[in-house]
Amino acid sequence: MLRPKSGPAAFVTLSFALLVLGLTARSVIADEAEKPRDLRQERLDALHKVVEYAEKGFQTARATYEEVIQANIELLNAQLEYCESNQERIEILKQYLGELKKAEELAQARVHAGRGSDKEVQQAKAERLRVEIELQKVEAKENQGVQFEGGQPDPVIIAKQQVAIKSAELRMAQAQVAISVAKSETLKALVTEAAAAESVEEQKMKNAKQLFEKNVVSSGEVALRNSEHAAAKARRAAAESEVAESRAQIQFNQAHAELAELELALAEMHLNALITPER
Repeated sequence: MLRPKSGPAAFVTLSFALLVLGLTARSVIADEAEKPRDLRQERLDALHKVVEYAEKGFQTARATYEEVIQANIELLNAQLEYCESNQERIEILKQYLGELKKAEELAQARVHAGRGSDKEVQQAKAERLRVEIELQKVEAKENQGVQFEGGQPDPVIIAKQQVAIKSAELRMAQAQVAISVAKSETLKALVTEAAAAESVEEQKMKNAKQLFEKNVVSSGEVALRNSEHAAAKARRAAAESEVAESRAQIQFNQAHAELAELELALAEMHLNALITPER
C-alpha cells in the first residue's frame, strides 16, 4: 500500500497544488463577475440602437415623438440602474438633461416652421421637467451629508431642496395638463372628420337605395353602402369616446396640478418658518 509522502518535499508539493487551485478559483470567479458586466454593456448597446432608430424614424415621419421619448427613458433607466453611486447618477442625469433641453428647443423650432405641434413641445417639456425632478432628488440625497455644528443635516438646506423639487413637480404637472388639452383638441378635429365621412356615406347609402328601387343597381350595392355607412358611424362613435376619455384625463391632470401647487405652498411655508426668526 502506498503511503503519502511526508517531509519538506510533500509540504512544497501540497503548497504548490493549493496555490494553483487558488489561482484557478480566483480566475473562475473573476470570469463569472465579468459576465454581468458584459450583459449590461450588451443591453446598453441595444438600447442605444433603439434610440437611434426611433430618432431617425421621427425625422422621416415613421415614428412618433412618444416613441423617441420612450426609447430614451428606457436607455436612461438602464444607465441609472448600473450606477454605483449618486455622483454617477447625477452625471448621467445632467447629460440627459442637456440633450432634453436641445430636444425641447428643436420641438419649438418645428412648431415655428409649421412642421410640428404644441403637443410635441409639451411632451419634451414634461420629460425635461421629469428628469430635473429626478436630478434634484438625487442631488438632495448626495447633499444630505452636509452637516453643521450639531452634527445633524441642515434643515434649511433640506427645506430648500424640497421647495425646488415641489416647484419642478408643479411645472411638470402643468405641462401634463397642456399635453392632455392639446391631445383633446386633436381628437375633436378627428370627430369632425369622422362625422363628415359618416354624412357622405349616409348620402351614398340613400342614393343606392333609390337606384335599387329603379332597378339601376343590385341589392349587393345597397348592402355594401349600408356596410360602409355603419363602419363610418362606428368610427365617429369611437372618436367621440376618445374625446370623452381625453376630457376625463384633463380633469385628472388638472387635479394633479392643483395638488402639486398645494404641496409647493406647504414646502414654501415650512422653509419660511425655518428662515424667519421667531418674534
